[in-house]
Amino acid sequence: MALKMKSIVKNYIILCEGVDTVNFLLYYLCSKELDYDPRFADNIQLFNFGGITDLSLFIRNLMSMENFDKVNTILIVRDAETDVDKAISSVKIALKKSQLPVPDNCNLWKRDEENNIKVAFTLMPMCSSNPTTGALEDLCWNILANDPRHEMRTDVTSFVSRMKEKYHRISALLLEDMWVGRSFNLHLRYGPD
Repeated sequence: MALKMKSIVKNYIILCEGVDTVNFLLYYLCSKELDYDPRFADNIQLFNFGGITDLSLFIRNLMSMENFDKVNTILIVRDAETDVDKAISSVKIALKKSQLPVPDNCNLWKRDEENNIKVAFTLMPMCSSNPTTGALEDLCWNILANDPRHEMRTDVTSFVSRMKEKYHRISALLLEDMWVGRSFNLHLRYGPD
């Protein structure tokens, strides 16, 4: 289920499938790799649209919010899951139902000149114009595989399996918190208080 929408305060919006994607992008947007332009992350507002079936309703609600007319750009980030074509189709259907511009494919912008808004979508894990099946978790595994410490993947896989058996579903942030054995406070937010 999506987080409660409060208000639109930025002109550049990223709609994320789930809180894990929101948090992943928050960390990335505020990372030292993007320090070359410290204002970059300040111009973007992230929203959790919930699960893949929630996108259409979330977009309609977003469009009815105050300040939507000031939004210049919307990027939708969701998992490709097990069927890339189905994922692409579901995003296109949600955009069409909302009468927003519908890009032809992943990582392509489509502009509505009349309403001065452009829209794109990308699919995890590759976020490329040639998407593959998978999810944010696959991207994280790929990052680990390229790390010299990738031997821990077996240990992490075993740990995740035990946690899934015990809790049935486990979020990436909870996993990190339990695996690393530390607590952390996220001082960033994805909308005004």
